[in-house]
Amino acid sequence: MFIRNITAEGSVESVKTFNEPEVKEQVKRGDLKFVKIADGSNERMKNVPFKLTNVVTGESHIVVTDDNGQFKTENKWNKHSYKTNENDKALADGKIDASKLNSEAGVWFGKDQAGNEAPVNDKLGALPYGKYTLDELECETNEDKVMLTGIEVSVTRDDTTVNMGTLTNDQKPPQLKTNASEKTTKDNVGVHGKMTIVDKVTYKNLIKGKEYTVKGTLMDKATGQPIMVNGNKVLATKTFKAEKSKGEVELEYTLDAKDLEGKTTVVFEDLYKDGKLVVSHNDLEDEDQTVYIPKVRTTAKSAATNSHQGEASKEEKIVDKVMYNNLVIGKEYEVKGKLMNKATNKPILIDGKEVTASKKFVAEQKDGFVELEFTYDSSKLKNGETTVVFEDLYHNGIKVATHSDINDEDQSVHYPKIGTTLTGDKGNKTVIAANNTKLVDTVKYENLVPGKEYTMKGTMMVKDKNDPLVENGKPVEAVGKFVPTTPSGTTKIEFTVDTTNLKGKELVAFEVLYNSKGEEVTNHKDINDKGQTVKVLDKPNGPKTGDNSNILVYGLILVIAAGGITYIVRRNKKNKK
Repeated sequence: MFIRNITAEGSVESVKTFNEPEVKEQVKRGDLKFVKIADGSNERMKNVPFKLTNVVTGESHIVVTDDNGQFKTENKWNKHSYKTNENDKALADGKIDASKLNSEAGVWFGKDQAGNEAPVNDKLGALPYGKYTLDELECETNEDKVMLTGIEVSVTRDDTTVNMGTLTNDQKPPQLKTNASEKTTKDNVGVHGKMTIVDKVTYKNLIKGKEYTVKGTLMDKATGQPIMVNGNKVLATKTFKAEKSKGEVELEYTLDAKDLEGKTTVVFEDLYKDGKLVVSHNDLEDEDQTVYIPKVRTTAKSAATNSHQGEASKEEKIVDKVMYNNLVIGKEYEVKGKLMNKATNKPILIDGKEVTASKKFVAEQKDGFVELEFTYDSSKLKNGETTVVFEDLYHNGIKVATHSDINDEDQSVHYPKIGTTLTGDKGNKTVIAANNTKLVDTVKYENLVPGKEYTMKGTMMVKDKNDPLVENGKPVEAVGKFVPTTPSGTTKIEFTVDTTNLKGKELVAFEVLYNSKGEEVTNHKDINDKGQTVKVLDKPNGPKTGDNSNILVYGLILVIAAGGITYIVRRNKKNKK
């Protein structure tokens, strides 16, 4: 400051002075410290990050505990100038990268409440005067704990360290999450028969180093009750030590699911510690816990008849409607079928090959149907076979359901069969040689299609030669057309034969049945079948030489006749007297 006094005119008085330099007052700076331990176990928690924020200036930095769970901002602990605020790099997108944390890095807050920026100074406290908040950040070390947030602390004294004491936080409640799948299909599609369900149990917030036991039960989603197999619940259990606060264990449930077709099972899991229930995951609606066991049923019909009565044809087509239940929508499945012979319970072979069909599809709904077509030469089935369609359902190459009941009528298609009985026109099995002998063949048929026209063609055979009987250079044959009204019944055809030269011979009728297309449906050609056989005699049968079976009868008749005559004669003599 310079001061000059103005005196009388003509004189000047000067005063010399100097400006005293201004010195800014040093802002108060201090430090803080704390120890982080686990609640309950008092375990020192290392490498735990916190966000320390100056409430007024908004400046914040990441700080971290050391191997003993301690943290200090003091320069004598970690120099402020050593890798200053390096831990800030560990926080990105709200998450901590633990690999970038360094408990030896220095801390320095430069801004004060006046907005001044102070350079790093190892001789001063790290924190300028003011209020701060401390927020714990989640990392692997504390992920099972409830985060400490909004802890307030004030730095008000210069060169003083505020001891925040011991910081602990509550243990988070344990959590369970499960994911169930069938071992062979590797997803939530179950299988028919013996299967193993693998339940991957993921846990969180367990106490590291403690022993736990997880127990599970398979539940019926429809009833909410345990699945029962042979009167027993399906259970699994596993005891383990939690190496970390989070992890996973697997439980396996092995069962015979042959009686569980169409059922949906949900896995319930309970976690125990020291014999006490800690947490459960029992949600009937949780898809991740759910396994679906499929069911298939089939209805097979001949395409020609739209019924279970097949038509013998070179291109017979069986359409099998495969109805499925409890499939997983959006999953791909394949249905495979083959034709079985009911009598032998073995596959039908046409020209040495099985008759099969298959179809792949993606389930658009839980319950539905697909159709398979089997085309084959059924005219080669000559013995009245019943064809049964067996169907298997596959997923991921694994058979998950089957319908293979050889006695299931819905799966069956029946093919024609005939049997014949040859007699004389009076129903007798012997005929007298004559030039105009009538023979009647009664044909019993099975599994014909009502309303369709058939032709029965018979050929007369000479048994001892096993050749057709020939008259006028042609085989002796008879033909008859008929339209059955029921699948099973009888029809007759008549032969007129000259048997004068066939005395003592046996004649056998061979029959062939044709459909309206002229295709052979079936036949009955058995030269040794007595039912198809008639014997030609020279004359009516009488007592055979050496046969005494009727002599007593004839003698008795003569005695009775003689007695009658004697009685009449005596009576006449008496009357004359």
